[in-house]
Amino acid sequence: MLGIKRMWHQRIIFSTWWLWIVLLWPFPSSAKVVDRVVAVVNDQVITLSELDQAAAPYYQKFLSRSIDPTEREALLERIRHQVLQQLIDEELTREEAKRLGIKVTPAEIESAMENMARENGLTLSEFQERLKAQGIDPQEYRQRLADQLLRLKLVNVQVKGRIVVTDEEIKEYWKKHYVSGHKRFFLQQIGFLVRNPSEEKKKMAKAQAALKELEKGVPFAEVARRYSELPTAKDGGDLGYFDLKDLSPEVREVVKTLTPGEYSGIIKGPGIIQIIRLKALDEEVKKPLSAVKDEIRRKLYQEKVDQRFKQWLKELRSQSYIEVLL
Repeated sequence: MLGIKRMWHQRIIFSTWWLWIVLLWPFPSSAKVVDRVVAVVNDQVITLSELDQAAAPYYQKFLSRSIDPTEREALLERIRHQVLQQLIDEELTREEAKRLGIKVTPAEIESAMENMARENGLTLSEFQERLKAQGIDPQEYRQRLADQLLRLKLVNVQVKGRIVVTDEEIKEYWKKHYVSGHKRFFLQQIGFLVRNPSEEKKKMAKAQAALKELEKGVPFAEVARRYSELPTAKDGGDLGYFDLKDLSPEVREVVKTLTPGEYSGIIKGPGIIQIIRLKALDEEVKKPLSAVKDEIRRKLYQEKVDQRFKQWLKELRSQSYIEVLL
């Protein structure tokens, strides 16, 4: 707090001195301010020229097309404000890295430049010429790379060690993005036909006897062969695969609640009393989990790193003196 007060005291002295200069010095009427401070970050400043230099690629991308002057000015301000926030974060990152003794060497920066050139299918000199053609100073680009490398090193120190991606998270992501959602149900059945109302009591008793056998742990296929009156009895009650839409309403509602290996209670329907077991559940899969597990882990890990880094930056901002003068 004392440092902030001293800073403001210095500003008051500076402002007073500058006011006397303005009053006494005969400036030409056409004089222009060529640069000014747009943000203060602790004891460092960010100037308008630095901001415009960092924002130049965005100006070129978004302001090169013909647009209304009013809209152009509004877009220019939005770009400046967004890029300024990035510059503030980079300054905070540099200061924290300095405090922790984290550095980026010239060799690391040069290696990163060469990698960028290689990824674009260019030699280093060709890559630098392309940067110049786009209005980007290669040295400024090197500084941007240095800031990115510094951030990566900070992430390793402050963030990565605290992040874990579980197998359950990977499986949930896979289900959401690699499974189509189309399900097919392999069903087994123990059934009793009710041809007229007088048979219902007798058939219900048989169904209850079969259910008791299942509750004792007797395999479903064995109970089906012994009790079921349907043609599927000889196959252990196997009915095959069905979509939900192909099932009768009373069976559909029960099957939706079953997990593979579970069987239902007694289900009464028109002309039939039955017990249903869900033997297997198949879902249409774009790629098997084993084929994409590592890819998903990396993606989820990076998402967590980015999220944690943003939170860390937010905490760092709350502990820093930041003033935006744009």
